[in-house]
Amino acid sequence: MAIIPQVPESIFECTLLKALKSKDPSGSGLYDKAVSFIKTASPLVDLTISGPFRNYTLHNREHSKKLVHLAGFLLSAEMIESLSELDILVFVYAAFLHDMGMSLTSVERDRIIQSPSFTDEIQSWPALVS
Repeated sequence: MAIIPQVPESIFECTLLKALKSKDPSGSGLYDKAVSFIKTASPLVDLTISGPFRNYTLHNREHSKKLVHLAGFLLSAEMIESLSELDILVFVYAAFLHDMGMSLTSVERDRIIQSPSFTDEIQSWPALVS
């Protein structure tokens, strides 16, 4: 038996998203915001596998789903119950947004690295230039 249950097929089967849905019967709309955000953010985080970070460990929608799943596993049922809808929504956003900076193309990365502002910034870090 696995210590951590297998990641569900759909992110919407993860404990935190189920909890968010059950906390939202009043119609605050936060569950719907989570659904909309996940559908919008998923293709963007998938770009990490085609850009300059393609040889890194996988940082796509499956990685974000795994983070949401692991949080639901690591937090006790009592802790999840004590979370507000907004607490859960912020965690879901963070699971997707924390790697969003990796979803750029190789051309965009090269443009940033070759820009004067990037060079100036690197020069201002003594530990990097020595």
